[in-house]
Amino acid sequence: LRQSVYADAAAPAPAGTSRVCFAAFTAWLLGNVATVRELREEVLPRLRVVGPVVPLPSGDLLHWTIDDEREHVVLEYLDGEMRLHNNTVGAFTNDPDFTWHLRNLNNFANLSPDWPKGGERITVQSEVGALPHAVGHGFNLLGLPGDASPPSRFVRLFFQRQ
Repeated sequence: LRQSVYADAAAPAPAGTSRVCFAAFTAWLLGNVATVRELREEVLPRLRVVGPVVPLPSGDLLHWTIDDEREHVVLEYLDGEMRLHNNTVGAFTNDPDFTWHLRNLNNFANLSPDWPKGGERITVQSEVGALPHAVGHGFNLLGLPGDASPPSRFVRLFFQRQ
């Protein structure tokens, strides 16, 4: 996540606070936390994920999806602050930040995992049957983005998992 701004490694931290490098956070998390509830209630209040000392030329910074059998969350650092989001949509990709992806789903409100039902109020009979009606399958997802960008992948993941 190119917008990530982690805690400053040189800044003083309150006593009892753990500092973990962003690049080692996944391994640290797997070795120290059993559930999302434990992460939220016991670990995050005493944790600082710190960024690189020298800026990375590629901008390859991270955000994480963390899941257990009950909960699914996304953890991001933006503007130096930790943000924990409930991932109720069940999708996760790269840039931009998670809330941007959530709002972007509003651009696809016309899509549906169900068979299209449009045109019922204007249906007319013709020599080929009732018109208009869906021909074939897939019309319910007409407009689904197909490129490989993170925003398009997020939208596809959301609708295809329904």
